[in-house]
Amino acid sequence: MKQASPALAKALTAYQAGRFADAVEAADSGLARADGPTRQNLLVILANSNLKLGRKVEAAEAFVSAAAAIADKRALFQKFAVDLFWGEGLHARIAAIAADVARSHRGDPAFLYRLAMACKLAGALSEAESFIADLDLANPQHFALLAEFETAIGDADRFYLFLVEACRTRPQSLPLTSLRYARAINVADLDATAEFDVLQGRGGLAAEALSRNELAWSRLLRSDDEAVHALPSYDTLGLHRVDPQDIPVRRRPPSKTDEKIRIGYLSNDFHWHATMILFEEVMQAHDRERFEITLFCYTDEAAADYQRRWPASLRDAVVPVRAMTDAQAAACIAAHDIDILVDLKGFTTGARLGILNRSDAPVKATYLGYPGSLTGMDVDYAVTDPIVTPDTSKPFYTEKLCRLPETYQANGSRNRPKPLALTRDDLGLPVDRLVFGSFNSPGKITMTTLELWADVLRRVPGSVFCLLCRECLPRDNLTAAFASRGVAAERLFFFSGEAYDRYLSRIAAVDIALDTHPYNGHTTTSDILWAGTPLVTFKGRSFASRVSESLLKAIGLPDLVAEDPAGFPDLAVALAGDPERLAEIRARLAANRVRAPLFDTERFTRHLERAYEMMIERARAGLAPEHIDIAALPPRDGVFLV
Repeated sequence: MKQASPALAKALTAYQAGRFADAVEAADSGLARADGPTRQNLLVILANSNLKLGRKVEAAEAFVSAAAAIADKRALFQKFAVDLFWGEGLHARIAAIAADVARSHRGDPAFLYRLAMACKLAGALSEAESFIADLDLANPQHFALLAEFETAIGDADRFYLFLVEACRTRPQSLPLTSLRYARAINVADLDATAEFDVLQGRGGLAAEALSRNELAWSRLLRSDDEAVHALPSYDTLGLHRVDPQDIPVRRRPPSKTDEKIRIGYLSNDFHWHATMILFEEVMQAHDRERFEITLFCYTDEAAADYQRRWPASLRDAVVPVRAMTDAQAAACIAAHDIDILVDLKGFTTGARLGILNRSDAPVKATYLGYPGSLTGMDVDYAVTDPIVTPDTSKPFYTEKLCRLPETYQANGSRNRPKPLALTRDDLGLPVDRLVFGSFNSPGKITMTTLELWADVLRRVPGSVFCLLCRECLPRDNLTAAFASRGVAAERLFFFSGEAYDRYLSRIAAVDIALDTHPYNGHTTTSDILWAGTPLVTFKGRSFASRVSESLLKAIGLPDLVAEDPAGFPDLAVALAGDPERLAEIRARLAANRVRAPLFDTERFTRHLERAYEMMIERARAGLAPEHIDIAALPPRDGVFLV
């Protein structure tokens, strides 16, 4: 039997005698010349001796080395090291070894979650790329970390390719598969979205499981069926699942009749965001004699810098709740005696619906951020209009509908810039061709939409198409899809990354804008009409697919709404071939922009305030929420905007 080396014997003797400092010294001196089993034993003694001495960081480093040297103890020693580093707050050190450690712990999602959290806390979540797909993605916390990983790598194309590969190697992961299909929409992988639709059409357990793992927002992008929208989703079953203990047993009583109505708006979009383009002016325009307005804000600090440009009436109304727990934020809302809590997020990125569920406000409503029902949430009213939610929509909403008379969507005008005086030359567009345009994100481009667009372009020879699209992968996918339908690449003009006023100028330079389906332009349609460009759409069968119709009617252009998909290309082609009609529509749009209800913020605000009054009147009378339709004010005589 081979005799132990003197260094190992000395270190072992010291350790067994409890002389741990001597054991560390002996092990350290012996490691420089040791290999094989001697080195392995010295590393174990070094790690345990440091641990006995309370030198946790030194012990962790020794366990890392021991794990590399002893294959059958690798996983155990790595876990020891990670636990020690974690206890000392050395997240960056864990991040540096995370990918290597994860290879030994593929079947332990709880431990992998700790590794990924360490990467996140070290500001290096991208280091988790090799193992983050092995988390327990049915767990909302784990799934949320995967979403944060997407943000951390900051490259939509790369994340999608990561998902494709992750799904190939983990075909049984339904949350991962559902997310891959959801992101396929964003990169215009139309073949993948069609594949998902086929799977859904087949029904059965697999289709049901995929549906239950689908994000509610993604569902609106692919389906125009309100019955489908009302089905359970990942939001209601996981991400925003309601614990009955979160919902107050009893709501607070509302303010008295002679008091102001206290409105609380809840959001993280109080910054330069589509919601604020539409709604900021309404918050300013509220009648402070009758309403008290509070903005419960969980916007991040960087985005909140935007609020410095707000007037004092809005800045003073902001109550930061970002650092609060959901329960603390709900208590804060109660402390402000809010009568009506209005969530502006719904099932969208970063929403904190736990605050909404926990609030004991007398009335709770959803508005603007999410075009659909917050199925499963504790909400009384959805603020809509008769076009986006006709009576046939009522069975698919858990909320009661509070329908505004002209359009549900606020459309700011006084603070919105006008297009710059830029020519097509300035914008890189051909001056002698008819230009169609789409200004919605690629995520709204479905197979149906693209085929309708391609039909229009084939029937208007020589026309070109201007599309908003930032990343390379969706540009390549769209170019290939158009080419396969007879539309050459040279007819497509992609753009992205423009300042808002230049973006409006590009819209103004286009002859005809073409809408998306089943998710219309919302803020985008508002931008198009503000810029003075005609938009062609067709009647949808759900909230998200009826918004453009609602806005066009509110600006007096219902003739730009085709009855069905087949009528959409016919209408666009007819307009393209009739310059006089196109000019007349542009003139009508220009005139109506300052006369019709769409951009009339004051009128809209009075309608919204009447909605709030009717909600609280029922609550003050002890009546349960009921469907409400707001009567329109008399038509305005003259212009509201110069």
